[in-house]
Amino acid sequence: MLFRSTMTSKKPQFFTIIGNIGSGKSEAAKLISTTLKLPSIDADSLFQTVDPFAKNYLKDISRWAFTNELWLMVNRAKLIEEQAKPGELTVVDSGLLMSWMYGRAHRLAGEFTEKEWRFYKQLYNHFAQNFMSKTLVLRLKYAQKTLFERIKKRGREFELEYYTPEYIGGLEKGLDALEKKLRRNDIPLLKITEKNVPEFVESKSGSKKLVKLVEKFLEKNNV
Repeated sequence: MLFRSTMTSKKPQFFTIIGNIGSGKSEAAKLISTTLKLPSIDADSLFQTVDPFAKNYLKDISRWAFTNELWLMVNRAKLIEEQAKPGELTVVDSGLLMSWMYGRAHRLAGEFTEKEWRFYKQLYNHFAQNFMSKTLVLRLKYAQKTLFERIKKRGREFELEYYTPEYIGGLEKGLDALEKKLRRNDIPLLKITEKNVPEFVESKSGSKKLVKLVEKFLEKNNV
């Protein structure tokens, strides 16, 4: 069973950061892990680096959504299992929770059939059954206008070419569904919105505020 060796303590072991494309997940993960001196796992860059289905997926999402998300789910699970630090809170950039979100977003968009979605959930539950009870969650939620400004600024060609308002909007629906799922399962969740932290990547005051909110959240949850 995945995570058997790393899921023995009752304390939360993971701090998973979720959010839409351009919400600042990777920057938040670096900031939090560096400032609070916590180990981290980068489960967000698999799609950009080693995913063998990424190009096919971008060109034809309906055809490749199921295959691509299955690959990412399995490899996110493997990455977390291999890199988790027993006894230490570990910051996870995206991870398994985002696999559920992408799957749900594809189902809502009609890119997964109902049978595919049921099978996908079955595999997800197998990989994540223990992980879910051992993670705290930070959700970054920003307006679509802000997300596209950030996407444009960082200038990744595949994002500029393929990520449409409809695609980003579909992911946001998936994130909303994931948040509801987490709250139903009593998973502690801290939501950071544009209203309370407008900018934390290029703003020192914003980064300090984000870290302070995270510290309070961790303290509240006995970390």
